[in-house]
Amino acid sequence: MKTDVMSDILCVLLDDELLTFQNDFQFVLLALKAAKVDYCLVGDVAISEYREPFATLELDIQLLNHPIDCVLPFLDVANLQIEKQDDALKIISQLIVDREYELRIYLYSPIPFVTKNYSSGHSAVVFGIENIPILDINMLIWYLLLVVTNAGIDCNLQYQVHLSILLKSAHCDYGTIFDLLTESGQLPMIELFENILNKIEQTQKETGLTWGEVQELKCRSFNFPITKF
Repeated sequence: MKTDVMSDILCVLLDDELLTFQNDFQFVLLALKAAKVDYCLVGDVAISEYREPFATLELDIQLLNHPIDCVLPFLDVANLQIEKQDDALKIISQLIVDREYELRIYLYSPIPFVTKNYSSGHSAVVFGIENIPILDINMLIWYLLLVVTNAGIDCNLQYQVHLSILLKSAHCDYGTIFDLLTESGQLPMIELFENILNKIEQTQKETGLTWGEVQELKCRSFNFPITKF
């Protein structure tokens, strides 16, 4: 378990904004507990548990055993702005929506394959709250491959960089990841996985850097952001 992730990666916020986001997150956790919904963190915060933390204004929560409609009655409070999306709830901190950015918490509907193969990796500390479950790194990589194949080109580079860095971790197991991909029958995800591995191998041969490190250097050279804000 690392130090409190959110203390590190939300340093861009003002004190009142951080407190607001913290209170909203705590309320969402209480709502999940009241609805008896199991969950785990995915997205930027989960990735930050397995690599260097980076700034984000989002918290992504994957529900495991109940649809998001079960949580809605417990989220009906004045200071939360809730938007229903196809497979998610987007919660925006209303007290700071007049800023040029938003603080968002996403609740995602269960994915049967994730629920079936769920195992907790790290138990993170988020806003001082201990034991927040995070996906095992192999399942998290499967999850990110799914995000990239479903979301298209807009987030392709960003998440391929994350994936390439996670794949360097001593904790990930290529064989386990490939078994998960094969079991789920997702051919586009298998092709993307193999493509990233090939790029990593090629860039290591040519430059001594991983493909992810090469992409990060490119982004910094052109002053392009590589994470979502």
